[in-house]
Amino acid sequence: MRVGVLGSGQVGQVLARAFADRGHDVMLGSRDPRKQEVAAWLAGKGQGIAGGSFTETASHGDLLVLAVLGAAVEEAIGQATPESLAGKVVIDATNPLDFSAGFPPKLVWGTPTPAASERSAPRLTRTSSRRSTSSATTTSSSRTSARNGRR
Repeated sequence: MRVGVLGSGQVGQVLARAFADRGHDVMLGSRDPRKQEVAAWLAGKGQGIAGGSFTETASHGDLLVLAVLGAAVEEAIGQATPESLAGKVVIDATNPLDFSAGFPPKLVWGTPTPAASERSAPRLTRTSSRRSTSSATTTSSSRTSARNGRR
């Protein structure tokens, strides 16, 4: 199978190598495929894997893996072009966390707009919706009895 991995960072490199080791025809896509770090990896650990732009890589793959930082997703998809992504399976391995301001990381929301920049990330709250064990057992037993024709 022809696999295109969009993203030349550590995640993209590991996934590209894994697909290639299993006999797939792999291309690793980068914003700048001539970048020294990408060329060095392709010549070393990435031997047998082709390098290309996001556009070339998206066109190459029957299966695509999106493995870029969350902040770079829109740019990568734009460079890959929606036409070259159409009708293909895309595995999303993006990292939506932004560690640029340290820990804890912030969630990447996409292209900042005035309205989006004023929003804060939603807070996850834990709600208590536990059923008692006896209630769950009774419900489960009732369903089993009903399936077996018993009441």
